[in-house]
Amino acid sequence: MKVRSFFIALIFLSLLSSGVTARQYPSELVLKKNIDHLVKISRTDRTIKSLTIYSRRWHKIIYSLNSKLLLRPASNLKIITTSSALHYLGPDYNFKTKVSYSGSLRGHHLDGDLVVLPSGDPVLCLNDIDSMAASVYKYGIDSISGNIIVYTNMFDSLQWGNGWMWDDEPSPFAMFISPACVNHNTINISVLRDSISNKLFVLMDPPTSFVSVEINALPGLKDSIVANRIDSCSFNIVKIDGSFTSNFTREDYSFSIRHPARYFGTLLKEALQQNRMIVRGNVLVRRDSPVLSENLSIATIAHKIDTVITYTNKMSDNLGAECLLRTVPYEMFHQTGSAENGIAFVKQFLSMCGVDSTEYHLVDGSGVSHYNLITSEAIARVLDQILDEPMAIRKIFINSLPIAGVDGTLENRMKFDSLTHRIVAKTGSISGVSTLSGYVFVPGDTLIFSMMMQNFAGKSKPFRQLQDEICHVLYYFNQNAKKFQKELRIHHLGLFTANKKIRPTERKI
Repeated sequence: MKVRSFFIALIFLSLLSSGVTARQYPSELVLKKNIDHLVKISRTDRTIKSLTIYSRRWHKIIYSLNSKLLLRPASNLKIITTSSALHYLGPDYNFKTKVSYSGSLRGHHLDGDLVVLPSGDPVLCLNDIDSMAASVYKYGIDSISGNIIVYTNMFDSLQWGNGWMWDDEPSPFAMFISPACVNHNTINISVLRDSISNKLFVLMDPPTSFVSVEINALPGLKDSIVANRIDSCSFNIVKIDGSFTSNFTREDYSFSIRHPARYFGTLLKEALQQNRMIVRGNVLVRRDSPVLSENLSIATIAHKIDTVITYTNKMSDNLGAECLLRTVPYEMFHQTGSAENGIAFVKQFLSMCGVDSTEYHLVDGSGVSHYNLITSEAIARVLDQILDEPMAIRKIFINSLPIAGVDGTLENRMKFDSLTHRIVAKTGSISGVSTLSGYVFVPGDTLIFSMMMQNFAGKSKPFRQLQDEICHVLYYFNQNAKKFQKELRIHHLGLFTANKKIRPTERKI
């Protein structure tokens, strides 16, 4: 009897030990081995990499690498800025730019000033300016004796972010921050050659007298045209230098604009004049608070928050992120729209997401500054939290992220038919930094990932390729380890086994 009990116990322990052995090789272990293998063969050594992958179904992190390391997020910071803005402002919030007047109307003549109250709307464009001018005309005004006054009291007077690189200016991604935005506070310049006179000429979009152009380029033996907005505190001057040949066709440039509020007012004044209205005064910018009657309102131009959020994330628009950061404190408590006040609200949001204050240091909303530091785990927590927000907020945020191989900053990445609409993520890139964070929608689960890579010299292509290959592996992730490994073997995506290592390929599936 004792012998039988001994053998029964021995069999039970054997079964138990075999179960323990089986649990040592779940799909997470296959995932870990393959991602570790991808990292090892990616030719991205001597750099810092941080990865966090979280399963919504299992409610746990299924892969991590340096997940608590503080790194620069670049434009992945927009994930936090846009999601917190949605949380505080709500899905129905509208950015409203109002046009009013002060003084009195005498027939069709305004004996006073035309007043613009901007709202920090970063997607306001020239068509909106034309709509404002048309509204003034329809209101019955055909002449204005006073000025066009643009109020900028909604935001503070700092027009650049803390830690932004001075030599980024006048790049269009380093646009000046103002509540009065138009055309993303940039101007587009096209340099062309007149075949008859063999001289260069310039087209501006939008056309305006606010920017002057100096063409110094001369005919020569080669095409070496260089266009740049020169460093001038008071004016926006674009200089065209170099040489050109008879084969020169066209070159396009885009520059940030200094004094965006005056740029806004000038475009409005020119639009009024194109509508045959007379404006005798000048364009003025004021920072005091206006006192106007609602009865003097002429027009309101509005854009929904989902439009702003979508453009900000899809196109990785820095101005959109900075305007959202500053709009939250102004709308919530009528505080001055500053980065400092906006980040105070972001910190509250991060605390709600379970992110400890020691896991980040933030100074702007766009991620342009190299002073920003955060962990990949913190970004993953925010991405997880946004899925627990109300449906309207969740829908706006997910739809705002670039879709792999389809649109936005991921349009030309991961162009695999099977991955289309399965991976949505936010890219990030500044000098020496490449990041990618978002969602992989797999059958029965949603995987949240955050990948941060930095401290490299040269191009970011190897790091983007590594990120894409990891996303491919995540797409085939399955709770059944054998099936998961089989999928990787079939598609040659970073497969690691005890007997063979297969280099991932870029062929279409």
